[in-house]
Amino acid sequence: MRYVLDACAIIAFLADEDGADVVEGLLRRAEAGEIDLLMHYVNLGEVYYHVFRKDGEDEANNVYALVTQLPIRFLNIREDILLMAGKVKATQRVSYADAFAIAVSIVEDGILVTADHHEMEPLEAQDLISIEWDALQAVLQDLNPEKMTQPGVVGVWTVKDILAHITTWEGLMIQWLEESLRGETPNRPAPGSTWEDLDALNDQIYQENRDKTFDEVQQALAETHQQAVRTVETMDEKDLFDPDRFAWREGDPIWHLVAGNMWWHYKEHRKSIAEWAASS
Repeated sequence: MRYVLDACAIIAFLADEDGADVVEGLLRRAEAGEIDLLMHYVNLGEVYYHVFRKDGEDEANNVYALVTQLPIRFLNIREDILLMAGKVKATQRVSYADAFAIAVSIVEDGILVTADHHEMEPLEAQDLISIEWDALQAVLQDLNPEKMTQPGVVGVWTVKDILAHITTWEGLMIQWLEESLRGETPNRPAPGSTWEDLDALNDQIYQENRDKTFDEVQQALAETHQQAVRTVETMDEKDLFDPDRFAWREGDPIWHLVAGNMWWHYKEHRKSIAEWAASS
């Protein structure tokens, strides 16, 4: 598991503010090698100037020395992160430094940890959907029609099969969210199945959709995506981020479920499609 810290998370940790215990727990897990903890140097610079303005240069230097000794992997300027940060800043109402934290979470497949709830968490759930959806569509637009039905992208799957796979799981997610909002406990992943049956479920999805045309699959994907976006937009901040909002989640906020079936899922398969297209 990979987590990305922004400046607010480190500042909260240093000042023992709300969220400090969460960051401390992540640092302990990183020290034990259980997780990978990342931070961009741009965001470390935010911490430095925050302390400099508040307590002076000497204290800022002390804090810098302290933070750089923590079990955090600091990332420098990289083209992929730089371009993603520029895209985030151009399309979202966040600071440029926050755009780097978000970019790292996207590029490095990490969970963004922040104490800035009013700005960053809504972006996690709402705007990252749009960012990764657009990135997936950009990869698809570069493929000719013959590529869409050529097997071998992931095993025997074609691009069309992958899109049907994304559509089906996103449709299930919509059902789970609606059931949760009604106070029900979703039957996941499907009635009569457990997560140990995941491979069999994915094969069932493949078999049920393999004979559909690409146009049929593409239309279903677009319609399901629009419905999923509308469903997420009906949920408020408590619904998405409060770990105790839905008892069946057992302390895991439901935005993780949304991410797993939307922007993380888009990214996973976008990368598979792009790598396959580049090598075939």
